[in-house]
Parts: sequence; C-alpha cells; structure tokens
Amino acid sequence: MNYATIPSRMYIDVTNQCPLHCLHCCTSAGEPAADEMTTREILDCIHQGAQMGICHVVFSGGEPMLREDLAELICYARSFNLHVTLLTSGVLMGDKEAAFFATLQVRENIFVDLVTEESQD
Repeated sequence: MNYATIPSRMYIDVTNQCPLHCLHCCTSAGEPAADEMTTREILDCIHQGAQMGICHVVFSGGEPMLREDLAELICYARSFNLHVTLLTSGVLMGDKEAAFFATLQVRENIFVDLVTEESQD
C-alpha cells in the first residue's frame, strides 16, 4: 500500500535579512544571503505547492517583512485560497501593515524571544 500523503503546509524562508541580529537566532539571520530566491522563484514554489494540494504557506526568514515583494507573494498565495502565516519579530509592523494582513486574513506569529528574564518582561 502507498501511504504517501500531501504535506499540509509549505515553509518558505523568503530572506535571511534581519535587523535584530539576535544571539539566539536559529537561522543566524542578519545579512541577505547571496543566493536568495527571486520573486519569480517564490511564486513558482507557491504555484507548485497549490497544485500539489497544500493548503497553507508560511513565510519566514530572517525577517520576511524586509522583502519588498512580500505583499505580492501574500496576494498570490491567497489567490489560490491558501492560508498564509507570517513568522515575524513584529518590529516592522505598523498600523498599515497590520490592516493589510487583516484584510487578507494573514496570521502573524510574532516572536518575542529575548535573552534574559528582565528583557523579556
């Protein structure tokens, strides 16, 4: 018997760039990687994932909000009726961005991971 299943979600690290340079960062984010995917490559991944039957795409990084084409990527994913989650530090989130994400029903997972108990508070 073939028990192969379709993944329910696809994670795309859209950039390695991040303004925070946290010591505990699991991706060692900071500067953009030299070989980051182009807009077209990411759109192709989303399209292929939708054709496979995934139902959820997660944009992460680094800090995905540093991608100038993030709105285009989100709109494209939503055009396939995919659920979208944004993994972000939230430092670039303003009212305009929050309203845009709410309009497109984007879930934001905002991480607040600090080094000491005092800075976490």
